Amino acid sequence: MTIEELRETLNEAYPAALDQASLEAFKGKYEAEELGKMVDKTAIIEEGIDLILEK
Repeated sequence: MTIEELRETLNEAYPAALDQASLEAFKGKYEAEELGKMVDKTAIIEEGIDLILEK
C-alpha cells in the first residue's frame, strides 16, 4: 500500500473514528461534528500514517 492509499483509507475511516471517539472520550457530551471542529484532522491523519509506518 502506498502512502497515498494509506492516507485515503484513513480519511475514509475518519468519520467512524470520530463518532466512536465522541462516545468513548466524552461519553456522548459532544456530537462527532462538534468534536471534529475541536481537532486537526490533517494532523491526526498524518500522525496515524507515521504510527502505522513506524518500525
